[in-house]
Amino acid sequence: MTQAAAPERKKRILVVDDTEVFLIAVKEMLEQENFEVLIAKDGLEAVQTVKHEMPNLDLVLLDLLLPQLTGFEVLKQIREGKLGKDLPVLVITGVFKKAQQINQLKKLGATGYMNKSQKLDEIVRRVKATLGLAAEQPAAGQAAQAEKPEDEKLDREEFLSRTEVFSGLDKSQMKKAAGRLDEMSLNADRKIFNEGDEGDSFYIVVKGSVRVVKTGEAKEEEVLAVLDRGSSFGEMALVARETRSAAVITNEPSVLLRMKKDDFEKLLKNDKELALVVCRNFVQLLCNRLRATSESLTFSRSLLEELRKK
Repeated sequence: MTQAAAPERKKRILVVDDTEVFLIAVKEMLEQENFEVLIAKDGLEAVQTVKHEMPNLDLVLLDLLLPQLTGFEVLKQIREGKLGKDLPVLVITGVFKKAQQINQLKKLGATGYMNKSQKLDEIVRRVKATLGLAAEQPAAGQAAQAEKPEDEKLDREEFLSRTEVFSGLDKSQMKKAAGRLDEMSLNADRKIFNEGDEGDSFYIVVKGSVRVVKTGEAKEEEVLAVLDRGSSFGEMALVARETRSAAVITNEPSVLLRMKKDDFEKLLKNDKELALVVCRNFVQLLCNRLRATSESLTFSRSLLEELRKK
């Protein structure tokens, strides 16, 4: 009697991050794709999990700015261990860095790098590619069905209620804001404005994504951020009456909403309560960006310290 073959073991992934919401979202997404998912909320727990689970661990998704031990230290300990020297480690962080620094991460032993702001399905795609698994292609009918909501007419007021700038407005205020926005459809690699341009409008991404870039001394393009659906940009130069601090370019065919400077000023002038909500949102937006800048500086300092040790 022929013995039945044992069922194939699920690929086991360790997700290391100290942000609860991100951990849960990634875990659920990967489990839907039939992966077994372990989690660790700090660097020390990550190292202990790797030691305990090897050699039955297939990949690590590793944040860098962690409590207890940094992601750099976790990566170092994994690579120094006999069982972990070939374990794929995808670094995933909220701080988007330029190509030179990503190459330095690889020198420290990272298999690859991902920006945490990417969509969850892109994270899954990268995981599958790293493990040599082909991503499933949806049937033609399924693809058309999935794309259908994107093609439907945009409900501006509902969309604006979920954006950084206009959240918290009541229905009448939202209608006023929606009426002063122009819709733009742009091809990939279209420059929306240059560094140093006058701030005459601000924008909200409806579909697609854009990259915020500065040109370095060697004329290389340094990507500061990638912004997708619901994100706004250009508003700080408009409010502060300064020139653009960076250029913005579309990554793919994209749809944007644009509000010109004159329309923005009239909107705030004609409704004081609306102006108060928008200004409060701007303060929160600025705080979030200052926090991201702080994380970027911490990232760069930690990376430099690790490179000096090698």
